[in-house]
Amino acid sequence: MKVSHDRLRKIIKEEVLREMSFMSDQHGVVGDSILLILNSSPGIDGMSLVAAVQADLQSNPGAEEYVKTVGADEIFAVADDLQGTGAVWLDEEEDAWYIPGTAEYEGAVAARGT
Repeated sequence: MKVSHDRLRKIIKEEVLREMSFMSDQHGVVGDSILLILNSSPGIDGMSLVAAVQADLQSNPGAEEYVKTVGADEIFAVADDLQGTGAVWLDEEEDAWYIPGTAEYEGAVAARGT
């Protein structure tokens, strides 16, 4: 069966969009979990954040299976993206994650003198 150039282009575009949607869904679910954890445990260290996010995702009955198996690298990548947008802050010296604007964040910033 011959596939036209236009048809092949359409198939590739659909696959790329499907992969982007998959990554966006995963990123959103992981990001929501990170924010939930940081809201309840401000100042949590990185590895404890990973463990808490993984536990949260695994206990979520509505989560897709691919989300339940997210590893540390993916969680840190999402956390870094959130940090890039200003949604979270990492005190690198203390390995402590915060949500900017919270009292705990303000205390950590004041303690660092920055």
